[in-house]
Amino acid sequence: RGSGSFTWVSTAVRSERLADAEKIDNGTAVFWNFSLGGGNSIYSPTEREFELSANKGVVIVSAAGNTGSYMNYPGLSNYGFGIGSLDKTLKPSSFSSRGPAMDFAKPGRSIMSTYKDNGFASLSGTSMATPFFTAACVIAYSKWGPEYFSNFQHYMNYLAAIATKIEVGQKDD
Repeated sequence: RGSGSFTWVSTAVRSERLADAEKIDNGTAVFWNFSLGGGNSIYSPTEREFELSANKGVVIVSAAGNTGSYMNYPGLSNYGFGIGSLDKTLKPSSFSSRGPAMDFAKPGRSIMSTYKDNGFASLSGTSMATPFFTAACVIAYSKWGPEYFSNFQHYMNYLAAIATKIEVGQKDD
């Protein structure tokens, strides 16, 4: 019903860490896509779980939020990417959270998506943009492999190098 708690997120991340580490040790990449959010501050217990998983090699991608201003957590995490939304003209979507903590933005307005009861719907939100970015990370990994992407900073450097800078009228927002 659209609600939950960061305690649940912390528990889920912690419970998957061993399996994630085994996959990574065996050459399989692990990507987590979080399309959730709440609050404009970092939740320390979840942040600690993200840190431990990121240090094992898990790539964490989170929606920035749909506030039209401040970013939500976990988009604010220091151990993953915070993703905003763009419209079809590559302008930031009016609803997209923004700010210096945002890492990247992808299409997130009027995205055709699967929907309940085996249907489809046009949806908007940073939760629509986040899977686009996660897919870009997966494609980069499949092309260059674990030798090139051994940690979060390698992804950040590569994706920043190939990204298109968009002017939005404010310094790096």
